[in-house]
Formats: sequence, structure tokens, C-alpha cells
Amino acid sequence: MHTRLRQLRKQIKLTQEAVAEKVDVTKDYISMLERGIKVPGRELIVKLATLYGCSVDYILFGETTNSQFGNRHDLTVSKETA
Repeated sequence: MHTRLRQLRKQIKLTQEAVAEKVDVTKDYISMLERGIKVPGRELIVKLATLYGCSVDYILFGETTNSQFGNRHDLTVSKETA
């Protein structure tokens, strides 16, 4: 998961500091997530998925199906329709 978090951040060209500000955590915490030292909680995973334009499943498991967020930042994800 930590490598996906780093890749997603870099895809949308944000710094760790910018991501931290947008999801209301510290830059150091984002750094620890991206190095695999910490694991984000449910609420933070949802915030990161929204920011990165991908599904929670993609962050957790690398799966790209059933995205509720669609294809926002040139990520290849499926959009589930109701």
C-alpha cells in the first residue's frame, strides 16, 4: 500500500506537505505512510482516495474495479454506475 500512496501522490504532482495540508495531517505522517511505517485509518484512506481520484480498494489492494470516484487524474479505474 505504501508504494501506491507515493505513486498516486506523484501522479498528481503534489508534495507530501501539500497532501498533508489537504487531508489534515502532518507532512511527517504522510512520509511515514509512504515508507510503510504507519498505516492510515479508515477516514484518512477515504480522504486520500478522494484526493487521488481512485477507489479505497485501489489504495488498499491495488484493485481498480468498482471505483466510486471515477477517473480524475489519468488513473485507470472503473466507474461504478447505480
